[in-house]
Amino acid sequence: MRLLIPQLSVLLMSLRLLGTAEDSVAQINKPVNGTATFHYGFKLGAKTKCTIWKTSQGVKREVAEYRNQYFNVSDDELKARAVFNQTELMIQNLAMTDSGAYYLKCWLAPNRISVFNLTVYKPVQQPVIKTECQCGCNDCNCTLYCQDPTNSSSAHWVILHNSMPVNNSSESTIWIPLGNTSKSTKYMCVLQNPADQRNASIGFEQLCFTSRYSKFLCWVWSYWKTCIYVTMAVLVILPIIVLAKKIKEAVLRKLRGYFPSWRTEVDNQNKEGRLGDMEMTSVKSKLKDNKAVLRKLRGYFPSWRTEVDNQNKECRMGDMEMASVKSQLLDNTG
Repeated sequence: MRLLIPQLSVLLMSLRLLGTAEDSVAQINKPVNGTATFHYGFKLGAKTKCTIWKTSQGVKREVAEYRNQYFNVSDDELKARAVFNQTELMIQNLAMTDSGAYYLKCWLAPNRISVFNLTVYKPVQQPVIKTECQCGCNDCNCTLYCQDPTNSSSAHWVILHNSMPVNNSSESTIWIPLGNTSKSTKYMCVLQNPADQRNASIGFEQLCFTSRYSKFLCWVWSYWKTCIYVTMAVLVILPIIVLAKKIKEAVLRKLRGYFPSWRTEVDNQNKEGRLGDMEMTSVKSKLKDNKAVLRKLRGYFPSWRTEVDNQNKECRMGDMEMASVKSQLLDNTG
């Protein structure tokens, strides 16, 4: 009987392990200082017991355990940053040393093994775009380089038209003719790793300014469609205006030929208008001459000038007396 007890214990342990279900390995990629969250896929019960191990560089160690509905974190590196609850594990402020495989083994309702592989990456740096343009008589061929200052991320290009991606290039270097680039086209340099991504873009104007063309030519090139439309409008509208004027003159000449009396009347009106203008001019010149003569006569006859001034004064005095008499009459009537 005593020999059967150890055998029964081994059998029970084997049955327990056989009844444990293992989930597929979940891959989690996060940047440094990020947060990794792993969902168990089941809820821990009141009687459940769990142990969490971490394997990194071939070294396996226990980092936490779940007993009596409470998690106890035994790993010093994770104590201040790991948060466990009944449905998920969360590690905050990630460091490069947090990378590794994490195993969560539970038994006693439910019997499960959950595994997730955490990889922590360095943050992606802002990409640097370098351009080189070789210009000929007809066009400029530009070479664009998408560069990573740290050489730790993969680089590729995305071509945008009106802010919508239209083409991708898996290479870090592309060659483009400047003539095929419109104002609405942009070339976006993308740096990325499995956990982070950064991008920078360059458009037609920046490319054109790095070439040998002046700012004025770049402006003309960017608005070449507008320039063509304006030129076409001028070339079409101007002849129409000149033609309309000529047609109007021809119609008037024909009408005058059909209606001689109307033509004579119009000519007479024009003549009268010219004569009236001449008469007005003659009257104005005569008035100017008379004023000049009067000024000279006053200079030659001072007494006559004084007499005229006295008459003006008497007239003003008479006006004042008349006003006084009118006011007295009004007062008497009231």
